[in-house]
Amino acid sequence: MAVGDFLSTKAQNEYNRSERDRESWEVENHPAGEKQELIEIYREKGIDLEDANKIVDTISKYPSAWVDIMMVEELSIVSEEESPLKNSAVTFISFIIFGFIPLAAYVVSRFVPVFGENTFIPTSTLLRVKKIDLLKFKELLLKKTKVPM
Repeated sequence: MAVGDFLSTKAQNEYNRSERDRESWEVENHPAGEKQELIEIYREKGIDLEDANKIVDTISKYPSAWVDIMMVEELSIVSEEESPLKNSAVTFISFIIFGFIPLAAYVVSRFVPVFGENTFIPTSTLLRVKKIDLLKFKELLLKKTKVPM
C-alpha cells in the first residue's frame, strides 16, 4: 500500500506539473484564446460580459497568477506539491499500527490470564478505543496540523 501511495502521489505531482507547463505555454503562445476561455468561464458563473472582460484584462497582466487561475478555473487542479515519500511513510506506519490492533488482543491475552479465556473483550475494546485515535493521528500527520492539547 505504501508503494502504491508513493507512486500515485508521484504520478499526480507529475500530471499537475505537465498541465501547468501546458497552460503556461498556452498563455504565452495563445493569449487571446486563453482570455476567451476565461471570459467564458466567468460568464458561466453569472458575471456579465463587461465585468468578465475587466477581470480577465486585469488577470492577464500577471502571467503567473493567470496560469494559477486557469489551473483552478479551467482544469480544477489546485497545485499542491505533496511529498510522495511522506505520504508513503504515513501509509506504511498506519498499516503497521492498524494491522497490529487486532493482534494486540491476542498478545495481551497471552500475558494477562483474565483475557486469556476470552479474547473477544480485549479485541473489541482495543478496536473501539484505539482505531479512532489512530485515524485522527494519521489525519494530523497528513495535514501538518498541530496536535490539540
